[in-house]
Amino acid sequence: MRRWLDWVFLILAFLALIVQIIVATLPGLSDLVRFIPLAVLLACTLYFLIVRVLPSSLPLRHRADDLVTVRPAAVYRYLANRYGIGYAQLRVELTIAPDGSGMVRRTVDVDAYSEIGRLDTFLVIPETPPPGQTWEPELLAIRSLTPGWNAGMERSRAEGGMQSVVLTIAPKLAPGDHVTYVVDQRLPAGLYAVDLTADQMSRRKQTFDYFGWAINRPTRSFSLLVYFPVGYKPESYDFSVWYASSAPGIPSELTQYEEQKSLKRPSLLGPEGGRYCLALEVDTPMLGLIYDLRWEPISKPPQAEVE
Repeated sequence: MRRWLDWVFLILAFLALIVQIIVATLPGLSDLVRFIPLAVLLACTLYFLIVRVLPSSLPLRHRADDLVTVRPAAVYRYLANRYGIGYAQLRVELTIAPDGSGMVRRTVDVDAYSEIGRLDTFLVIPETPPPGQTWEPELLAIRSLTPGWNAGMERSRAEGGMQSVVLTIAPKLAPGDHVTYVVDQRLPAGLYAVDLTADQMSRRKQTFDYFGWAINRPTRSFSLLVYFPVGYKPESYDFSVWYASSAPGIPSELTQYEEQKSLKRPSLLGPEGGRYCLALEVDTPMLGLIYDLRWEPISKPPQAEVE
């Protein structure tokens, strides 16, 4: 469409210039007749100045016309093709128990754009445990949900609050194959605040609880969900988007405000089966960013209120 308009205005400008030259050689014409080709020529000049010259001199953030025409699905396919793998759907769920422990389940729909037989993943507990305790994630299970493929663990390592896992997919994925696998991990008791006393709260590093996930592969759709214990409801909640740290061992503290402003606030769903669920949905999340949900520490209301 833009190229077609360029040709129209270019032809009009050429014709207006020819007419303007002819009019200049003919005496006795009215000022209105002389002005018409000049006005057309000026309009064509303004078109090329505003539409073509000026946008190319603006910073990238102001070139919205080029950005909005790119469809998220096309962006995902391009990145996944270049990367060799993509996640059509990444769903990460945290279910919190009354003792403050948690069960993390990630369900991953993999699109293969190259041959894939192994995948690596990790889970990090960024908080420091109380003195004399250690907080390490525990791997519970890895399994495939796609008939004809098996998923399992090749090796695992847990140290310093981080668990790294290399998982295998058999038979290997070929370009064009799709497989869905699930990884279940347990987080230690006391990690999340449930019914803490004022003294216990004063010794916590943060005044809020949070659960987040880093996007490290091209992803089409991302769901982050937190299920609270039966009978517990977060009174205040929010979300944030961070740049993943590029310095090992140093947590990131840089907020990505542009991405954060573009997303809808998380939804509080339920209760279903007595559980409330905090949900964040992201369409085509950005590589290298961390999306997290956060909420005030939960306490169970009096029994009369629950009923």
